[in-house]
Amino acid sequence: MCEVTFNFPAISYNTYYRVFRNRYVISLAGRNFRDKVQAQLQDYQKVPGKIKVEVEFFYKDRKIRDIDNALKSIIDACKGHLFEDDSDIFEFNAKKFIGQPENKIILKISQLVGPGNIL
Repeated sequence: MCEVTFNFPAISYNTYYRVFRNRYVISLAGRNFRDKVQAQLQDYQKVPGKIKVEVEFFYKDRKIRDIDNALKSIIDACKGHLFEDDSDIFEFNAKKFIGQPENKIILKISQLVGPGNIL
């Protein structure tokens, strides 16, 4: 199992990506977020095979946010570092907490095991 805490808030899918010439590209804010995430992942190894991802988002403010918008940005930023591809995710659990003492993201990744690792 791998557990990482990022001491900054997630950004939304709408901030992470932009449409440029009819293509989705990572925005400047998205590249900055991805770089911060990946800089913290240098000492971690990939979890191989089919995986379970648990993520908790903590926000200081009480702004209304859709949890699914934050999921894509953190998953895409971790892809290739903590796991090979997001197609390897077979189980997902996400929570958000608002009005917290600090902004942070807690990410846990574990390998799914079972009969032949088949799900």
